[in-house]
Amino acid sequence: GNLTRALRRGVVHDVQHFVDLAAETMSVDTLNSLLSRSGALTKESAGEDLAARWMAHLDVLTASAVRGASGEQPPTAAFAKKLLASNALGPVVFITPELGKWSTAGGLGVMVEELSCTLAEDLKVEDVVVISPFYEYGRKGEQDYLRADGIEWRMNVEVVVGVLGKITIGVHEGMHKGRRLVFLHHSQYFPRVYEDKGAVEMVATLALFAKASLEVLCHAKLIPSVILTNDWFTGLVPAYAKAGAFGSAFNNTSFVHILHNLSDAAYEGRVYTNRDDLGRIHHLPLDLLIDPQWQQFCLNPSRAALLACDTWATVSPSYRRELLEGSPLRGLLDRCRVPFATPNGVHIGQREAALAKNASCHAEAKRKLQEKYFGAADASMCILAFVGRLTRQKGV
Repeated sequence: GNLTRALRRGVVHDVQHFVDLAAETMSVDTLNSLLSRSGALTKESAGEDLAARWMAHLDVLTASAVRGASGEQPPTAAFAKKLLASNALGPVVFITPELGKWSTAGGLGVMVEELSCTLAEDLKVEDVVVISPFYEYGRKGEQDYLRADGIEWRMNVEVVVGVLGKITIGVHEGMHKGRRLVFLHHSQYFPRVYEDKGAVEMVATLALFAKASLEVLCHAKLIPSVILTNDWFTGLVPAYAKAGAFGSAFNNTSFVHILHNLSDAAYEGRVYTNRDDLGRIHHLPLDLLIDPQWQQFCLNPSRAALLACDTWATVSPSYRRELLEGSPLRGLLDRCRVPFATPNGVHIGQREAALAKNASCHAEAKRKLQEKYFGAADASMCILAFVGRLTRQKGV
């Protein structure tokens, strides 16, 4: 009773005492159920902090446990080990339109690259998978750009896209920095990252990528604990899973949709069709894509993602607040009780090592920049730099 009341009030200050008491009074399954019902670990900020302390303490209990003369772990340590095992993070899959050095067009590709690497290399999550298009032309117009990293063709899969019928997708796979990378190739539908297209071909591309991503997971018999989709290009992934396009395969998978940019209508992925719902192409319930209350008719993959996902996340608490207050989709954003938000992290050590390879100090770095971009160095001159996309949203 005391445990239940403490959880419901969100005032569990002594995590060690809490675990000790839980080990004496209940089973792991009972405690997991209690945690879930109380919502203590999902309360905004306070819940996130408690969850972090909770998991850290369980790790310490498990790692530092000294076995007794009988060779058995103390009850609290054994309980902590079972509790950790019951909450182990299974396969984690990122589905993204851009990724790292191969196809990054903005911050999305950098964030997915670094987050997936951190999970695989630093946090030792065993199964981290990233699925992305293998574009016909890379960032610099090159072709066949995956081979240098040992990522090669493995198989083909066929995906049915409405009246367009079966479309064959080439699946290229390889391991890189602890992650299993899966690239999907079709020269017509994935020519370049964010290629401009007409309405029919755009909807076909979104449907093809979403279905192919889920189909590849089924082929591999890999059913993730979590699928993280990223921005509008991946918006139909949770929609197809939740609409039953793959039966019950993903019933136990949680879908998290990460919003990197939703402040402008251009970044929702709206497809304007002159009142053609294109149901013959996407075969999804129309209410997932179309808001009948909107004055201008369009299909919106971001709407589909927010209606179908289990929760959404974004790249900073301030941006979460901005979206909840000003996004045209804020009514859908409000459906999630506590959307997750945290600033994008960076590997400081890696950044410093990369900087050290190019310059030993600030003055040398400034001199090299001036020589490269202006042809001559002048220590008395200031350098004003902008790094980002050239777009109105960025102020340039």
